[in-house]
Amino acid sequence: MDKIINLIWMAIGEADDYFHRLGGAGRYAGFEEFDPVLLVAIMLCEELSIVDIDQGSVRDHLPIEMWNKTDGLPEKVRRIVAGIQVPTNEEKIELFKEFIHYVNSRKTKFSGFWRWDGFLNKIRINGIACSLL
Repeated sequence: MDKIINLIWMAIGEADDYFHRLGGAGRYAGFEEFDPVLLVAIMLCEELSIVDIDQGSVRDHLPIEMWNKTDGLPEKVRRIVAGIQVPTNEEKIELFKEFIHYVNSRKTKFSGFWRWDGFLNKIRINGIACSLL
């Protein structure tokens, strides 16, 4: 489990570092402090393959600039998250729930958490909205 936690922290660190380098020069218009954490959550959703979404794509919860104006950041984060090896769906679900609870405990420290709340309201695990977990 320590390796998994380290990989999640590496992914958050990679995303967060990108937006803080050079005094935040890499930030796009509309950037919110919560966007790096949401990027990691989206990559976890895609890699763990345990969530369903009501409409569209989980990627719709971040501005298009995150996907095409950040020098390949989403792919870098995805490669880190891809190293997470969790054998069963139950363990994947538990990992994602723990991540959600951790982020929810910290969200008041960031701006832009409204995107996070919208994201949790749209995705489901076993038919239950992640906002209710």
